[in-house]
Formats: sequence, C-alpha cells, structure tokens
Amino acid sequence: MKRLWWLLVTLLLLVCRVPSSGQSASRFSIGLSPASDVALSIFAPDDIKGFDKVLRVAPDVAALKDGFVVTNMGKRAIIGLATNWYITEPSGSVRIHTFQSHSFLSPGFEPLATSNERLIVLPGMFIQEQMLSGSGVIVASPSRSTIALFGAANTLKVEIDSIIFDDGEIVGPNSLHLNAEIQLAKDATDIVMRHVHAAAAVYLKKSGESQFTSPNDKQVKEYLRRIDGGLPPSHVIRDALTTLSVPEAPGPTAARVARLSGTLLRTQHFAAVLEYMQSIPAPPVFYRKDGQPL
Repeated sequence: MKRLWWLLVTLLLLVCRVPSSGQSASRFSIGLSPASDVALSIFAPDDIKGFDKVLRVAPDVAALKDGFVVTNMGKRAIIGLATNWYITEPSGSVRIHTFQSHSFLSPGFEPLATSNERLIVLPGMFIQEQMLSGSGVIVASPSRSTIALFGAANTLKVEIDSIIFDDGEIVGPNSLHLNAEIQLAKDATDIVMRHVHAAAAVYLKKSGESQFTSPNDKQVKEYLRRIDGGLPPSHVIRDALTTLSVPEAPGPTAARVARLSGTLLRTQHFAAVLEYMQSIPAPPVFYRKDGQPL
C-alpha cells in the first residue's frame, strides 16, 4: 500500500509539471506558410551560426525569446515579407503588431532570402542569415517598449500576411498591401528625383557658362554628385524641395514625397542620400495566381 501511495504521489508531481512545460512550449506559435516552397520554423539561437554577433552589437535582443525562421526552398528569391503578430497581454487583452520588410529598404537591395537561404524574423527585426557569415554585422534593434511588450506577453502568435517573390508574385492574404508600399516608395522617389534634376538644370543654365546653355542629363548628374555637405541656404534645388515638402493635396504619395523632400533638405550628406535614392530599382510587376485582387 505504501509503495502504491508513493507511486501515486510521483505521478501527481509529473502531471503538475506538465502544464508549466506545456505553457512555455505553447507560448509562441506560427501560422501556416502560404507558399509550399517556403518553410517556417521556430527560431532557436543555437541553431543559427553567427547569431552571437547580433547579441554583441544589440544585447537587448537577447530579451526577445520568440521568433521564427523563413527557409526559402524554391528557386525564386523572396523580396518582401509582411507579418501580423498577435500578443496576449497579462490582462488578457490581445494586441496586433505588424512588421514588414522588403529588398528596397537597404543599400544594395539584396533579396531577403535567395534560393536555399534563411531569414530570421524577430519582433521588429529581419536578419538575413548570410549577413551573419561576415566579420561584423549591422542591425537595428527594436525599441525598448517593443522588447518589453513582447517579453511580457502571455502568448504570441505570428501569421504571414504576404510573401513577395522576385518575379512579382504575391502569396498570402496581403491585408497589409506590402506591394503597394513598395510601389509607393518608388513612385514618390521618382517624383522627387524629377524635381531635383529639373531644378539643377535651371541652376546650371543660370550659371552663365556656355557648356550649360542646355545641360544634358549627364551634366546634371555630375553637378549633383559634386554638391558637398548639405544644400546651400539659397539654392533653386532647395526652393523646389521646400515646395514639395508641403503637400498640396492629401494622399499617401504626396505625404511620401514631402517626407523624402524633407530628408534632402535636412541632410548634410546631400549627394550621398540623392545617389541612394536614384539607385533604387524599379519593383517587378506584382501579380497573384489565385485571382484575388492585389
């Protein structure tokens, strides 16, 4: 009888431990991948070679215990990814945070993941695994409030809103319309570039130098590359950008144009910022195979 009693006690202790372990394992979950050739898996720092480099430059990231890894098993590169994170707070309320990234955000415009490559996704962070193979890494860590919010969550669930491939195909619900954001950024940049080039041509004509009576595109670009530091206080380009920085009509394109113009007006590295904007490639023509609207 005594032996049976100890057996029952042992079983009860084991049962009592299960919920604690189960809660830890089920705190974070991932929805299904919308693409058959893109796999999603739970992030484990020890499984990612070189992730310690991220922690050295951004130690706060260690507090982000939950994330996932995107593995591109197909032949097409992934150039865009949008996610919805559902956060259950200690109070029981659920908050939704969205995070998205695409190839047109950083110099070089590299894909997020080419064939057989992996992308590490944490709240507010998208880290290309290939970048961890170098001697150093540059990452932008999330804000402290974001880290605190996700760290205190009772449960977390992430759903893929969209994956965009380099041929323009979009898979997933696409409720965040990442493709529209990519196209908007390019359209707004092109508008700003046209105004800057036109203003630079006017400036060269007014210079009185004979070779600039009718400046061509090459001459305009060469002049813009020579602008050292920020724009001079009185300059026709500054006048053009000041006009653009105050939207004449409401709308996302006008707002983005105003923001870009403000950046060029404030920067002390005008030529470098302008060069980056000019180098942004045109995105592909976006499409869906399932017949759903973009």
